[in-house]
Amino acid sequence: MKYPYDSLPAFQEAFDHGVDAVKGDFRVSVDNVGMVMHSSPVEIYESINCYNKIVEEMTAEECKQCEMINPTYHFMSVPDLLAWANERVNVMLCVKEKHDIPRAISTVLENNASHRTFLELHVDEFINTATNNVTGWDEVYYVIEVYDTMDIDRIFDFDCENALKRSFLFEFQDYETWPNVSDDIERVRAKGIRTMTKSNS
Repeated sequence: MKYPYDSLPAFQEAFDHGVDAVKGDFRVSVDNVGMVMHSSPVEIYESINCYNKIVEEMTAEECKQCEMINPTYHFMSVPDLLAWANERVNVMLCVKEKHDIPRAISTVLENNASHRTFLELHVDEFINTATNNVTGWDEVYYVIEVYDTMDIDRIFDFDCENALKRSFLFEFQDYETWPNVSDDIERVRAKGIRTMTKSNS
């Protein structure tokens, strides 16, 4: 790996290669700041000096002091990522804990990034967010993870006017073992929603 995952150099290289979007993880520090960090506790291969520390028990500044495997790189906050990405590239945020979804939404809105940021959620998390009318949920866009035909049926049957309008893209998981995946992709496209496939094998 040339640059560590979730590092600014990795995002910069992706931008230099002309991508439309970069993907980062979303966790929340103890002082309520969104952080671009994947694991909590932090894994040894992510940071030696912060190994086994809990992101949610550290301040944002403490998280930023965590050295990646290349010690010249450090973790960054989501506001810092969104500031860097402005007028460069779109951002997809993978919200690692479902209870952090409201903070992810408010972070996007606080940074005036709703037009260039997408939250990656499982279909059930998305439906629950909309059903519970989480503040600002209908002001941001989502990448929806779907695992089978029933997932698609659930969101299509979900009685909420703005739900499909806010679904930027459906991410088909494990598509290689998905029966009739082509038919389901066409169903989604017919609604005017983009699709992508993802294999975990």
